[in-house]
Amino acid sequence: MVPWIETTQGSLNFHWIRPACNPYLTNCSILTMGNLLKVLTCTDLYQGPNFFLDFENARPMESEQETWELVDAVLRDADSILLELKNYQSANIEIRAAIADASSERLQEEAWEAVCPLVSKLKSFYDFSVRLEGALQSLLTALTCPPLTATQHLEREQALAKQFADILHFTLQFDELKVRERRRERKRGQHWGYWGR
Repeated sequence: MVPWIETTQGSLNFHWIRPACNPYLTNCSILTMGNLLKVLTCTDLYQGPNFFLDFENARPMESEQETWELVDAVLRDADSILLELKNYQSANIEIRAAIADASSERLQEEAWEAVCPLVSKLKSFYDFSVRLEGALQSLLTALTCPPLTATQHLEREQALAKQFADILHFTLQFDELKVRERRRERKRGQHWGYWGR
């Protein structure tokens, strides 16, 4: 069994899987992905690796340029996704009204008009999560492949390490916004629909 990280609508999910179960995992990422996570979560400064990450001046080297550009193309859309989520307004009131009076053509149309833009938004969230998952897989492969150790990768490929931190930061912000929206919906006596589980 090996660790597997996937994103689902911006959330990082950690799983234990058999290597044959996932075609995206390469042998190098299977062997050392756990080491990268171990390095990043080390809390004992005397026991674990100790190195400096200079995120302000991190620039991709030629060897990491291709992966950096792939991940950067995805991360450029992260702020707009967060803004869309921040401004997300559910259609629960319209949906409930249409269900309560199924014979009212006007309420059915109002619900339809309220739901259609939301479906488009949810699809953009999903599409972004698929792109983010692909970028994360490329990034983790680059940061975990031999012959370098996870610590050596983080020291040498600081632009990629910064992108990994940016993905984690985005994921935390996305999840925080989802939780806030959930709380707002509960206060209004509404529940989450499709993506709020």
